[in-house]
Amino acid sequence: MKPIYGEEDVARMVKMYVEEKKSLREIADVMHVSSRTTVKRYLLDAGVTLRPRGSPIRPDGRGRNYHDAEADQIDTIEYLYWMLGRNTYEVAEALGIGQSAVVRRMQRHGVPRRSTTVGNVNRVFSEERREQLRKHAQKLHREGRLRRPDPKPDASEP
Repeated sequence: MKPIYGEEDVARMVKMYVEEKKSLREIADVMHVSSRTTVKRYLLDAGVTLRPRGSPIRPDGRGRNYHDAEADQIDTIEYLYWMLGRNTYEVAEALGIGQSAVVRRMQRHGVPRRSTTVGNVNRVFSEERREQLRKHAQKLHREGRLRRPDPKPDASEP
């Protein structure tokens, strides 16, 4: 396949990506390319190492790094879910995030889910890991970064 863009255009794409820290989508808009996949292909052919998707590298601070935010919360999720027996809705409320975000983070970081047959925290975590999780939760409570879930309503109340 004959390349549509010449060396100067590719050099411009590389400059925008590497030096100006523009996203693939922003480069595609500037170069009037219909998809970021095309820009990605040109950058890879030029030998450019791509940044992780959503990484916060741009000078304006825009962008996201899911993995750093998740890594900060995963110990808390494990503690609340396994040590305190909270469900994913209660964990989400305590962290101020959505329930589906809790589930996704658990999946990404390999945190096992409870089932009807596996409910014993001792089978999932070693004593050393349980102690680490307790200390982590205590630290978050002291810093005020972990909300205590609202008490469950009594079933006898109307």
